Amino acid sequence: MFLPTRISQRLTMGSVVLLLLTGLAVFGVMSLRGQPRVVAASQELIEQTGSSIVRQLALKLASIEGITLSLAHLAEVLPHEQALYLNSLPNLIDNNGDLTIAGGGIWPEPDKFVAGSIRHSFFWARGSDNLLAYSDDYNAPSGPGYHNDPWYTGARTSSVSQCLWSEAYQDLVTKVAMVTCSVPYRLTGTFAGVATIDLKLDDLAKFLTEHGNVTDGYAFALDQAGNILHFPETNKSDTLLRFTDLVGQLPWLAPVETALKQTSINKVVSVSLNKDGRLNQASEVSLFVMPDTGWVIGLVTPKTRVTGLARELTFDILLFLLPLLAILLSLAWLSGKKLLAQLEETTDQIASLGSGSLGANVELQIQRDDEIGALRRAVNTYAGTLRAMLDLITQEAKKIQFEATQLSGLSRKLAQRAEQQRLESAQLAAAITQMSSSAMEVANNTNDCAATAQSSLIVVREGQTRVAASNTSIEALSGEIANATKVISQLAQDSQKVGAVLDVIKAISEQTNLLALNAAIEAARAGDQGRGFAVVADEVRTLAGRTQDSANEISTMINALQSASRLAVQAMQAGESRTVHAVAEAEGAANSLSSTVQSFDDISQRAQQIALAAQQQSQVTQEINELAVRINSISEDNSLDATALDVLSLEMQKLSDRLININRA
Repeated sequence: MFLPTRISQRLTMGSVVLLLLTGLAVFGVMSLRGQPRVVAASQELIEQTGSSIVRQLALKLASIEGITLSLAHLAEVLPHEQALYLNSLPNLIDNNGDLTIAGGGIWPEPDKFVAGSIRHSFFWARGSDNLLAYSDDYNAPSGPGYHNDPWYTGARTSSVSQCLWSEAYQDLVTKVAMVTCSVPYRLTGTFAGVATIDLKLDDLAKFLTEHGNVTDGYAFALDQAGNILHFPETNKSDTLLRFTDLVGQLPWLAPVETALKQTSINKVVSVSLNKDGRLNQASEVSLFVMPDTGWVIGLVTPKTRVTGLARELTFDILLFLLPLLAILLSLAWLSGKKLLAQLEETTDQIASLGSGSLGANVELQIQRDDEIGALRRAVNTYAGTLRAMLDLITQEAKKIQFEATQLSGLSRKLAQRAEQQRLESAQLAAAITQMSSSAMEVANNTNDCAATAQSSLIVVREGQTRVAASNTSIEALSGEIANATKVISQLAQDSQKVGAVLDVIKAISEQTNLLALNAAIEAARAGDQGRGFAVVADEVRTLAGRTQDSANEISTMINALQSASRLAVQAMQAGESRTVHAVAEAEGAANSLSSTVQSFDDISQRAQQIALAAQQQSQVTQEINELAVRINSISEDNSLDATALDVLSLEMQKLSDRLININRA
């Protein structure tokens, strides 16, 4: 799966995905939640429309029922005078010229109006001139009579306070469909006749056509017997068409026929038609039953009217919401791009800081006081701090470079002096070896002199001569020992100077180590950008540690050399004093030999003492020889340490050069 790595690409993809998800969410919510509710609301609206049609029809029928009840009540109270009936009833039946009333009248029982009169009805019918005209046809003896008609026989047992509506029928002359409202009336508690009003169904057709279009469909009406009171575009015939017959002609109405069997008062039955032949689309049929008449009002609504509102609402919401959301997302995207551009500029400066290509006075412009402005301010502060730190490192590196140069010169001088000391120590060792040999020879000669002192004066004089020569050698030895003492003292002083230089080197290495540690800390704070500098700082710290370790080792050697030098000086001083003493003794011996030639026995004894002193001198010279060898070894070590110190100073100089070059980079 492809996922963008850059935030700008993710922002673009997120905006598009959010727009698509919003559209899908709106469509899903409207389809799953909104459309059912809108359909329910539409269904409720359809039911309200149907109920409104039923109520309006009921009001019309109620007015007809009221007129009929008035006729019945009038028949109960009017005197049985034909003229009075003929004058009183027409105006009531006409109901101020109500053309929906086809006719009406009073239909007395036999012998109830006039004794011996079987048929004595008062009936008015509306003619072609829309005026009511009295008709006596139903009273003709040759006629079938009205007492056996269903509207009359049914009224015999019905309530006197409620209209009994007949089945729909068609007038034989006008071919107009109509229904009759029949109300019985009583005289002295006995059924006396029926009052009727005939209602035309033409206006019912107009009414249903007008109100059926409210739902973009149509309406139809059936009476309680299943006769069609109105159905759009049905052919007129001499007799009323029954709904079952219409189903035979229009099979797509079969579900409605089935639903009619489930109808009842105060219950709305709905049935769906997959293909309404009149609307040429799927439709929803709602059936309403009128309480008083038992008529069924059918309201047909296209399915598109039921669900179309939901789809239209969904489309309107998407049409409004998606462009608005697109505009908002575009604004957010532009803001994000601007923000990312500032972040990229900040990133470039940080990268420049890491690569060392940033100038000394380059700073980010702070144009907004928000998180981006704070970030740029922090970057500028960090850059300034880093520049100051690099300048400080450069200054310290120059100091280290200067000190390293001084140390290099000092180490070279120290190496030269150490080499000179080594050579002089070698010469001193050779001289002491020679002195030791001479001392041994003096001891041997002294013993020989003591042995032969009594044998010959010549031998004594020879011994005197040899004593004089020994005195000269001892004086020379004393001078050499004095010189060696001076050299060793000078070596001790030089060792102290080297120790002072080493203290300077230690201080420099400690300061370098501290600077490297601070540089490593700052590099760690810089993160990945300071990783290279951290490596350099670590190398500097390592070299500083090695310098300090070498300085400590040299310091230890110098301390040992100083201790050995002090011992050598003490031994040389002791040897010098003994040499001086030997010179004095030799001079005394010479004087004694000059003055006491005759006392040879005493000379012999003194010769033995001289031999003993010579042996002691030989031991001392042997010790001095060993000390000179050790001094020579220490001098060689000093020479090596001086060479190592010179190498270390060169490394420190190179390190300072690298630090300066790093800051320049």
